Amino acid sequence: MSEKKDFLDKLSSMSTLKSGVVIAMIGTSATIVYYHRQQSIEEAQLKLK
Repeated sequence: MSEKKDFLDKLSSMSTLKSGVVIAMIGTSATIVYYHRQQSIEEAQLKLK
């Protein structure tokens, strides 16, 4: 029983770590998309001037 509990504890720790990594990746991707859209908007505004 103790081995099963140890495995479940490790699994829980790993899932928490994976969740953090996934959240960081989503945040980074959103930031990159936002940055590129802002660049496109600024370029379009410069062309209109």
